[in-house]
Amino acid sequence: MSTPGEAELVERVDEHDQILAVVSRSEAIRHGWLHRIATIVCRAPSGRLLVHRRPDHASRFPGRFFAAQLDPTRPR
Repeated sequence: MSTPGEAELVERVDEHDQILAVVSRSEAIRHGWLHRIATIVCRAPSGRLLVHRRPDHASRFPGRFFAAQLDPTRPR
């Protein structure tokens, strides 16, 4: 996670998952570039899923509920 004022960096990749560059997450989203993320899904033995509601101020999908937490991976 980035500290305030610091750009969150992600690996921009092509359609074959080859790294093209390390860019800021906001730049990747703004340009619609493919970039790596990690997905975490929490499921109870009973099959129930843990969901979370995205903050109203989130740049993508504000206020929506998700069954997975999506986070950019750290550049290698």
